[in-house]
Amino acid sequence: MSGTTAHEYRTLFMFGAPNADPRSWELSLNAFADTLRRHNPNVFLNRDISPITGDALAFSFGEDLEGFALADPEGTALEDCTAEEAAEFAVWLRRYVVPETAEIDFNIRPAAEIGLPNRRLPRGDAATVKQALLAYVQDVLAAQERGEM
Repeated sequence: MSGTTAHEYRTLFMFGAPNADPRSWELSLNAFADTLRRHNPNVFLNRDISPITGDALAFSFGEDLEGFALADPEGTALEDCTAEEAAEFAVWLRRYVVPETAEIDFNIRPAAEIGLPNRRLPRGDAATVKQALLAYVQDVLAAQERGEM
């Protein structure tokens, strides 16, 4: 990871309802799919129910990003993306999917894998959201450089 900047770093970004209020999104995968279709009529969607993941929806977002959404626990993730790409998705998520009064928590794969707690996504414009995601990536990269993870 040495030499990778927070702006360039690509990972899985996860967004979900806060643990303290896990059903606050009232997430319906059918409604989520419909919202994605309104955003992009050519969106890739694949619904799957398995004993491992439960009810899951794989989807495309933007030009070349992929993600998935789960109904239980309520949440979604964007795979192999930068903080800037994840911020665009998070702003869309807040605007079109998450109820206005609900909060969004987030994490990234390397932090979640070692049990670091989720962080609260700030409300605000794309620049505010991007800064919060970048700051977290910077914290994780610094911890990796120090050998703490």
